[in-house]
Amino acid sequence: MNPVDHPHGGGEGRAPIGRKKPTTPWGYPALGRRSRKRNKYIKKNPFVANHLSGKIEKLNMREEKEIIVTWSRASTIIPTMIGHTIAIHNGKEHLPIYITDRMVGHKLGEFAPTLTFVRHARNDNKSRR
Repeated sequence: MNPVDHPHGGGEGRAPIGRKKPTTPWGYPALGRRSRKRNKYIKKNPFVANHLSGKIEKLNMREEKEIIVTWSRASTIIPTMIGHTIAIHNGKEHLPIYITDRMVGHKLGEFAPTLTFVRHARNDNKSRR
């Protein structure tokens, strides 16, 4: 029996099974109004430092690949950055990071760790108490 012909209705308000969720231009899914934490991304555009976005636009127009040096760890990775190498400052030096499509939506600072773990002390009996 066809769901439309069913005596209790049914089926008219349901979404088809297997339908993909719509995504925003920045790569993460467009969420409903109930999600407050991720709703911020739909209302506001991601933060990208002006000098960084300008350099990337120039390189994309000229179709060149150069290492872009930046101190802006808070900038969000956007689709126009894919394929570029960006040297991100970690507090001591600039670490070159190649941007891939799986990094879109993350912050640049996530890929340049600021702490380097050396190792635990060999004979540290205080921590064993």
